[in-house]
Amino acid sequence: MSLYVVSGNPALVEMVKAGLKTSQVNAFTTIADLLNHLLGSSRSKFEFIFLELAATSDAARFIKFAKTSSLLRGVQLLAEPALTRCPPGTNVTCER
Repeated sequence: MSLYVVSGNPALVEMVKAGLKTSQVNAFTTIADLLNHLLGSSRSKFEFIFLELAATSDAARFIKFAKTSSLLRGVQLLAEPALTRCPPGTNVTCER
């Protein structure tokens, strides 16, 4: 299984590592870096992305893209609500 975290907060990355009891976490500060990695490498059959919505203004657009992309459709995605709201139709709870 491959685990990816998109966050500009190093403490959040460490929290995910500690919570999942693993050091095998690929951390990215931007969605563009994550996409370059996902689309430019051989990938695991099981992938999980933890996305901090406050990390980038493109979070909602990425969620829609991931759901419709044949290359990313099978990736499990967990979005951290933070302070942003997702547009309708993303099937992600984005408000606290």
